[in-house]
Amino acid sequence: MARWRELIPWKISESDMATLLRAGTVSINIKEEVVDNWWQIQERANDGWRKSLPSALAANPDRFKDTALSFDLSIDDKWKKLPFKRDFRSEEGKILFSAEKLEASDLVELVRPTLRI
Repeated sequence: MARWRELIPWKISESDMATLLRAGTVSINIKEEVVDNWWQIQERANDGWRKSLPSALAANPDRFKDTALSFDLSIDDKWKKLPFKRDFRSEEGKILFSAEKLEASDLVELVRPTLRI
């Protein structure tokens, strides 16, 4: 079964990814990209969770064809107040990029590690 983070269907846009790869850094406005679109993201997540039920419960998918599943994962303003910093790594443990959000900011800065020659 997928972990819950894998079932939240938000991904960095192609243009932001291109900027990150080209420039080594990009800022993403979390309010605009995630918070303002949370209803749609949550709907897609609910569908993903429902589709993962057969695997999670080791059951025949037909048993869940008429199943409805819905979680209300509301977002309040606490996210904005909190700082955030995390490295995202490959399966081998190599840092792919780092993400940081300062306290009281809407922006998350993604930074790609510098390449060593």
